[in-house]
Amino acid sequence: TAGAVITLIQRLRDRILIWFKVRKKYNSYAIHGNSVYAFQLREQLGKRSVNVEYSSALRAANQILLFDKDQEAIDFYYKNLNGKLAQGQKVYIHLNNVVREKLEKENAIRIFNLYENCARIYWQKYPVFEPETVAIIGFSEFGQKLLEHGLLQNTFSIDKGVEYHIFGDAREFRALHYRLDSFAKIDMPNPQGDAIYFHTSSWYKNLDILKKARRLILCEKNEDNIAILSKIISLCPLSDISASQKKSKEIYIRTDTEELVTTLFGSGNDQYRIIPFGSIEEICTLEYIVNENLLKRAKRIHDVYIEQEKKRRQKTEIANLPGWESLSAFQRYSNVSQADHIIVKLKLLGFDVDWNSLEKGFDENLKTRIKAKIQSLEPDEIAVLSEIEHVRWNKYHYLFNWEYSPKRSDAERKHDCLKPYADLPEFNKKKDFSAYENLPEIITG
Repeated sequence: TAGAVITLIQRLRDRILIWFKVRKKYNSYAIHGNSVYAFQLREQLGKRSVNVEYSSALRAANQILLFDKDQEAIDFYYKNLNGKLAQGQKVYIHLNNVVREKLEKENAIRIFNLYENCARIYWQKYPVFEPETVAIIGFSEFGQKLLEHGLLQNTFSIDKGVEYHIFGDAREFRALHYRLDSFAKIDMPNPQGDAIYFHTSSWYKNLDILKKARRLILCEKNEDNIAILSKIISLCPLSDISASQKKSKEIYIRTDTEELVTTLFGSGNDQYRIIPFGSIEEICTLEYIVNENLLKRAKRIHDVYIEQEKKRRQKTEIANLPGWESLSAFQRYSNVSQADHIIVKLKLLGFDVDWNSLEKGFDENLKTRIKAKIQSLEPDEIAVLSEIEHVRWNKYHYLFNWEYSPKRSDAERKHDCLKPYADLPEFNKKKDFSAYENLPEIITG
């Protein structure tokens, strides 16, 4: 009897706690799903996490769906949340393969992808600012997203690029991105831009490429990555790999067991560095699921575009300009892609700012210096920066299978600006430079 009473009291207490948490003003989160990522996020959020065993959890201000399979997440949403959201409630759904456009029609729903989070964090922490050779070993979800984001974020020149070597099954990726050759050379050198080599043979049959590569990125499963790293060290000593390079080689290993990797291999030496990345704790954080700072910058980028269009268009046309909420998912993430590129833009302007510093707060003195630098740019410098931004914009569209057409048609994925920078009208060239001209305001919002 005493046990039953205690259980009843505990359940009553839990219900009361949930009632307080799900009140409108309480910043509460209900994390649904049985994946390892869901358990990690609940632990991270602590008291802000609502016990989802109770139906009242569906009234929490933020609903996060973290299931192992897309269909499970979609089924849960339509059964429990579709058409039942209160004003101010938001839903974040983790999906791997479903197109954002299908669900992300309402402002209350946002789609996120942990593999995409991993790629975004990786290139923000370890960006590329000069030509180098990168080998990606393992080409499932993590490897594919790393290549996608790398192609976009590592845009730093109008006539130089990165050479990527992909080891893994790339048939699906190439089918989904069938216009890659519109901006990159496939399986051949490209002295004026990106080159992507999709190898059908295993990495251990291409040791010459591993020796040449500036960085190796291991993207298989945890235990496989550790085995691969061991074999790389056995087959080609790292001293040999790094001998011909001015900089030390970097081997990045995606792992959820960083301590094990450090224990087994250490962190490297003067010739090479071993760097774990992509742990559950790193990629499954509220910051990167909600992405408030990134979205604020993306919205500001769109605001700048609207302001420019208002200056160019007639008053009668201004009413037709789409606000952020009216944009398609593709258009929204075009702005997000530009926001992802901010670190590279700052580097091109001569400022070494890491992403963590940017997220913690933007120093007013730095903002003033950036403005002064932009105002001091010569016309030829402006032209180069504008063209780099146009190259990045082109990449984003080609990556998702758009093509050039004299007449724009979003429904057919055709755009009249998908052409060389030199062929653009002056107004479009100015739009490209606005990505730099308004950089301080975009960053600070």
